[in-house]
Amino acid sequence: MKEVIMKKLLFWMVLIVGIVALIGSCAKKDDSSSTSTDNTTTTSTATTSGCTVVSSCSATAPTSSNTITGIDNGTLVGTYDKFISGADTYTIDNSTGCVSDSTLLSRYSAITPTGTASFKMHVVITSTTTWAQQSVFYSDSACSTEIASVVFGSSDVSVGDNVTGLTAGSSPAKPTSATKVTYKESCMDL
Repeated sequence: MKEVIMKKLLFWMVLIVGIVALIGSCAKKDDSSSTSTDNTTTTSTATTSGCTVVSSCSATAPTSSNTITGIDNGTLVGTYDKFISGADTYTIDNSTGCVSDSTLLSRYSAITPTGTASFKMHVVITSTTTWAQQSVFYSDSACSTEIASVVFGSSDVSVGDNVTGLTAGSSPAKPTSATKVTYKESCMDL
């Protein structure tokens, strides 16, 4: 229960900061924009708004050169769907990350647009120093008719030292080591 509340709190904080950043970027002159569309996701980037980190964000995994290395001696590459770990409990398509479960839709109803029948939330590694968190909302249960999307771009990703001696905790169990990672929330796109 505590973890759910913390996740909601984090989401709302990120959303508020993102909206403030968007409002601030609206004051700038917007001469050009580009839109990339496919069946599963849409990413729109105004090139003058400074949100170019998002331009390579898509539902398909980026190239293998777009990796962030060193986190717990591992490598992050591609697309990570937020809800795949719950696919055995909820109605989630393992191959696409499409969430159409009524329980999850109800839990997220405060942050989803009216008419949402399914959604995807995923993180895409877009380069060696950038990543984007994308939430896409659909009017059908198969995640094919998009009604809205929100993308938060992060840049200046820096992987630091491994940290040890952490308290394990329980429910859910937590590791006793981690890797220090810093980044800058650089943009938001609707």
